[in-house]
Amino acid sequence: MAKKNIKLTESKLNRLIAESLSKALNEGYGYNQVNLPSIDSSEWSLVADRYRKYAQEIDLFIKEFEVFFSILQQATQKLGLILVNDDNDGMDEDDPKPYQRIQYCFTDGTDPRSLYNNDNAYEQFCQKMEQLGSELEDEINPTHYQAMQVKVNYDEEITVEVEFGLWD
Repeated sequence: MAKKNIKLTESKLNRLIAESLSKALNEGYGYNQVNLPSIDSSEWSLVADRYRKYAQEIDLFIKEFEVFFSILQQATQKLGLILVNDDNDGMDEDDPKPYQRIQYCFTDGTDPRSLYNNDNAYEQFCQKMEQLGSELEDEINPTHYQAMQVKVNYDEEITVEVEFGLWD
């Protein structure tokens, strides 16, 4: 499994900053096109503090993600899981709260479609995936992280989702 790069393009970052700055400046001022808000230096200080907090959150996420990814890699190798799909949704342009979501899907290498005609074999496969999913969940300890949310779901395949909500 190759190391996953998180892509936050300059244009997306600029858009996030512009939207956040606009919201921060217009909160509570009754801004409209006729009346411009009057903003003093203490208000600018609050905006600067908010961006320092965002920078700290992003830094914490990057550090935690590196730890998470290393643990995930070790655990999947230990359990003999094979990555069948990874999906990096990036940020949704229409979402008022942009987020970074990465999803990894694993199997033990079995194609479940080949078992659909054999109920007993399919049930054994599902039990095996449930056991492997539970073990993987224990190994990666999804509640351990502060800057991101990790979810593990399992059925015919094991899905691990990592989500970081930018500036909640």
